[in-house]
Amino acid sequence: MNFKSAFALAAILALASPAAATVHTITAEFNESSILPYALNSVSIADTVIADGDTLDLTVTFTGGSITLPEGSAVWFGLLTGEEDALQTTSVLSFTDPSANILPITDPLTQTNIYVHMGNYFWSSLFKTGSGAFSFSTANQLMTLDSSGLGSRTYQSAFFFYEDVTGPTVLPEPATWAFMIAGFGMVGYAARRRRAAITA
Repeated sequence: MNFKSAFALAAILALASPAAATVHTITAEFNESSILPYALNSVSIADTVIADGDTLDLTVTFTGGSITLPEGSAVWFGLLTGEEDALQTTSVLSFTDPSANILPITDPLTQTNIYVHMGNYFWSSLFKTGSGAFSFSTANQLMTLDSSGLGSRTYQSAFFFYEDVTGPTVLPEPATWAFMIAGFGMVGYAARRRRAAITA
């Protein structure tokens, strides 16, 4: 086999092979004094392109050092995009307390993320932090995009949300979901308009 044939074969094999999965490491900082239950809090991040099979290592921090959640809280955080395909992710949630101790983590959780976000919703029965209110300085979600055939999506901001729920496995009411999804849609629309204005 001559050099040209070997080069052509290598190029064909490279095209035929699936792209290597990428690990995206992102830290998003929120002002804990402005975080209220049932409120969608978001901050801008550098545009991040995440494709099928990629892993997102997302850490949330707080300007004042830590936040305290009441007993029975559910936590939801992740990334927002202007694109609206449903995708499936598997993630594990962990916390670090104000003394830099890693609190017990959750078991892996697989969920379908609809519309314009990537990030799973963890209710209190999944936490291994014990009962009662708890404080943490960071929250980390290590998630893998399980969906196939979606290609890649660009994420422009991170969000953090919590709610005080009672009962071990209570999920948001349909009206709450509708409110949050509408908020995601508005954030995605605003990001898309901003990008169009910048490129125009």
